[in-house]
Amino acid sequence: MTDRRAVRLGIAGLALIGLFASCGGSKDKGVESTTSATASAATAAPSDTSSGSSEGSPEAVTALTDALIDLGTTYHFVTTVRVDDNVVLTAEGDRVGGGVRLELTNASGSVSYIVTADGSWAKPENGTWAQLDVPAAANDPLAALVHATAATLGPKSGNIQVIDIEVPATELGIPGDGSAKVSAQVVDGHLDQVTYSTTENGQSAEVTTVFGTAKNTDPVVAPA
Repeated sequence: MTDRRAVRLGIAGLALIGLFASCGGSKDKGVESTTSATASAATAAPSDTSSGSSEGSPEAVTALTDALIDLGTTYHFVTTVRVDDNVVLTAEGDRVGGGVRLELTNASGSVSYIVTADGSWAKPENGTWAQLDVPAAANDPLAALVHATAATLGPKSGNIQVIDIEVPATELGIPGDGSAKVSAQVVDGHLDQVTYSTTENGQSAEVTTVFGTAKNTDPVVAPA
């Protein structure tokens, strides 16, 4: 992948269409839209852990709030974007406090990213680090979950509890005044994964992020 292609992908990635990408239009447009999904948004931890849910069950609100508090600001994540059951984008990395390290991969190749409060940097395969001329991600999908408009308990199997959540579409970077439905899976009180699915013009898309223990807890700093 060329440096120019990497920078374009970096700008698209950090433009913050969000973890929950909107994948409408023709198949080609849908894939391009999905490729623009940002992995940095997928890693954002909520700064406010008090739930704003005004509807649904108190049990669901409590379970969601507790899971987000438990997740904290340091964790590993793997985000997979599928369009019509085909994986078109993956992102994997660590969120450590206010910084993020990640690798974004699609059919064109992969790009590594570093995001801090001071800026964002991208490095293509076999390339060098370059600072991006776009601001770091400001939208926060997990904060959107914190400010859900509704939360209800879904199916439960053993220690696995599904929570069905509604959030304002705009909180996920999706235009319009409606709500988006998100499914969170909580295992033994820990946020295990979050999934957003949508269908537009006959094309299905699904974005799933799985959370775990951070693999590298060193502070995230700008590349040397």
